[in-house]
Amino acid sequence: MEALDFRQRLTLLRSEIDRFLQRIGKKIKKKAQHILVEKEIIREADPDLEENLKEAYREWKLALEYFDNATEPELIDHASYLIGAAERKYMYLLRKYKESQPEGLLN
Repeated sequence: MEALDFRQRLTLLRSEIDRFLQRIGKKIKKKAQHILVEKEIIREADPDLEENLKEAYREWKLALEYFDNATEPELIDHASYLIGAAERKYMYLLRKYKESQPEGLLN
């Protein structure tokens, strides 16, 4: 008889756990959907972000090329400044781009 009570309690416990997991699952799904919508809103706020990121990368590469070809001390200093500025711009846009992407969808 005690075994039957234990089985009944176990069955009740399992059903309670199932209900709990269903509730939690719905909450997690709702939160995930909210996050995805939020990320899309961020992306809509700056639809040119990806193109700006590509352009910043090209600017950085051009600055590196300019540095490699600079011969005068003043031009080398200028090229060094351009590299630093282009790199910071690219890193900033890259961070913004990563923040705008839903988790697990980065290329």
